[in-house]
Amino acid sequence: IEQGQTVTTSLKIASLFKKQHKNVLQKIEALQCSSEFVRHNFKPILYLDNYNRNQKAYEISKDGFSILVMSFTGKRAMQFKEQYISQFNKMNEIIQGLQANQSLLSNQSNRVKIIDAPTPESYTVTAWERITKAHLSNRMRKIIGKEASKICREQGYTIERVPSQRWGFINAYPRFVLEQLFNQPKQYIH
Repeated sequence: IEQGQTVTTSLKIASLFKKQHKNVLQKIEALQCSSEFVRHNFKPILYLDNYNRNQKAYEISKDGFSILVMSFTGKRAMQFKEQYISQFNKMNEIIQGLQANQSLLSNQSNRVKIIDAPTPESYTVTAWERITKAHLSNRMRKIIGKEASKICREQGYTIERVPSQRWGFINAYPRFVLEQLFNQPKQYIH
């Protein structure tokens, strides 16, 4: 690791893949990568050979290593390529799993927003009676209240509890539930 980046050398690659170092150098110099890629991933270095002479080698980044080894042939090179593909596929599965989880979380977030959203306008039966100028008996208010409660429970709508000076707390139902009940044929309204 050099300057926080994983690196190797052309000498180590030659040894690992059982190739002559001069052939690895030829492969590096024959790569048809952009000059910017070569500059960032293949740093020329010198080393002392067995005769104490300076010889050329390269310090190679992880990306440079991958590009170089993909150009190799032979059993070890093929093993590397297969492992590389296997790891890439595992990484792809992880990414797809993360994307699926992100999508699921996004959907859950939307559901939470819906649940946490302000409830639709809610009214007591008496308040809706005044708004619509209907005239109900106490008995009919009670019947409509029970029917509205039933619809809300069956459909999962919120029944709000609002304070009443006369009764303590009374139920308030979503506007659309009351509209449905008040717009039905006169079975509820006299």
